[in-house]
Amino acid sequence: MYGYVSPDEILALESTKTLLSPSYYSEFPDNHEKRLLGEPIPEQNEVKCITKQGVEFWIMRHSLIINWDGEPAVCSVRENIDNRKKSEQQLTTAKLEAETSSHVKSEFMANMSHELRTPLNAIIGFSELLGNHPEQTLSPKQGEYVGHIHDSGEHLLELINDILDISAIEAGKLELNENDVIIAPLVNETVRLLQARADSGGVQISSDIDENLVAIKIDERRLKQIFLNLISNAIKFTPEGGEVSVRGYLNQDYEIYFVVTDNGVGMTKEGIEKAFELFGQADSSLARKYEGTGLGLPLVKQLVETHGGSFKLESELKKGSIATVCFPAERLISAQPEQTNTQLSLS
Repeated sequence: MYGYVSPDEILALESTKTLLSPSYYSEFPDNHEKRLLGEPIPEQNEVKCITKQGVEFWIMRHSLIINWDGEPAVCSVRENIDNRKKSEQQLTTAKLEAETSSHVKSEFMANMSHELRTPLNAIIGFSELLGNHPEQTLSPKQGEYVGHIHDSGEHLLELINDILDISAIEAGKLELNENDVIIAPLVNETVRLLQARADSGGVQISSDIDENLVAIKIDERRLKQIFLNLISNAIKFTPEGGEVSVRGYLNQDYEIYFVVTDNGVGMTKEGIEKAFELFGQADSSLARKYEGTGLGLPLVKQLVETHGGSFKLESELKKGSIATVCFPAERLISAQPEQTNTQLSLS
C-alpha cells in the first residue's frame, strides 16, 4: 500500500510521520504528536498518506488500544479508500457544475423572457387597437385575423410570464407584494375570466367561498395566478359535459383552504409525479392532445410554498382530479365563525 518492499523498510523509518502526506501533516501538525503522547486516539478516521514514490492517497484508519506483552500498544488497520475519495470529489464537482449551470439557465431564461415580453406587449396592444379602431371598420375576415393575432399574443405572453416566474423563484429573486385581499371577488373575477373557455369546451364551472373566509394577507397577483393555473388546467382536462368547482373554506385551526375539483380525464400516480416536473406532462398522449408547457403545476406549487403554504394534487384516471392549496392561519385577516357572531381577527 505504501510502496515499500519489506517490513524492514517500514521499521527502518525514522518516524511513522513519514507515511503521512506533508499536506495532511501541515494541516494537522499536532496529530502525530498527540498519538505519541498517549492521548485518546480516534477509533476511525480518514488520513491522507504518501507512498515511498511520492504518490498521495487516502486511507481509513481503524485504531484501538491493545495489550502487547503487558504494555499498551496501538493496533491500527488501514484500508485504502482513495477510489472512494476520488468518486466523492467527482460528485462534489459535478454538483457544483450542475448548480452553476442551473443558475446560468435561470439567468438566461429571465433575461430572454424580459426581451420577449416587450415586443409581445406591442403586438397585443396594436392588435387591440386594430380591432377597436373607432374610425375604420375591419372586414369580418380581417377582424378574425386580428383576433387570432391578439389571442396568440396573449397566450404566448402567459407562457413567457410563467417561465419568468419559475426563473425568478429558482434564482431566489421572486418579490412578493403582500396586501389584505378580499377572497370572494378575486375568485369570482378569475372564474369570469375563464368562463368563455369553459363555455367553448362545454364545461360547467362554479365557485363557493365560505362566508367565514373573508380576506387573507397575500400577493394578490400571485394568488390570482394560482387560481388561473388550477382552474384553466381543470377546464382543459375536463371533457364536454363535465364540471369544475372552486371552493374556499377554513378548517378548525383557521388554516385557509382552496380546492379546485374536476371530473375530467384524471391521472395515474406516475402521471402526477411527471406533472410536477418542470416542462413535464402526465404522458405523451396528453402532450399531443392538450396544449401547454407543463409549467402550471410546478409554478403553482412554488408560488404556494413561497407564501408558506402547501399544495397537494389527488387524481384518479378517468375520474378527475382534486387540487388543494393550504395557507397557514397567520395569513387570515378576518373570520366569522359560525358558532359565534363576533368577528375574530387573526392578523
